[in-house]
Amino acid sequence: MNLMEIAKKKQMKENLPVFNVGDTVKVHVKIKEGERARIQVFEA
Repeated sequence: MNLMEIAKKKQMKENLPVFNVGDTVKVHVKIKEGERARIQVFEA
């Protein structure tokens, strides 16, 4: 196993929710603007 696979395995969650094509999901992204930081929610 190479280093990328080891790092990836450590970061992966094991209990992911089930979702299918056509489902709506929300993604929370932390955005830094200079000294300030905020969470932006994208829905698709």
